[in-house]
Amino acid sequence: MGFTKYFEDDLEIMEERQYWMRVEETIPIIMSSMATEMTIDTVTVTTMEQLPRTKLKRKTKKLVCCECGTSFLFTGGEQNYYETHNLSDPKRCLKCRKNRRQQNNVLKEEEHES
Repeated sequence: MGFTKYFEDDLEIMEERQYWMRVEETIPIIMSSMATEMTIDTVTVTTMEQLPRTKLKRKTKKLVCCECGTSFLFTGGEQNYYETHNLSDPKRCLKCRKNRRQQNNVLKEEEHES
């Protein structure tokens, strides 16, 4: 439960950053002006503009693991993270995901050895 809380806090910080947009403008300025000659240069000005907030509060979903059949919670913060990274909803619980990763790592190591 502790990890989920930190995970959601980090997501809120990331979401806050998404509401700001970097804007660069190129502005012409007069560098020197004489009666016969004028030098014009440009300066790039960077500003940060706040975007409108369209934050959706998501409700925690209860999903069922496709491997072990146990139900697990898919929190609103996790849903936002998965959506912003164009990921589909998880099919496996945290324990089964870790086991699957370990199995995949073992298979990769065996391929490198042969």
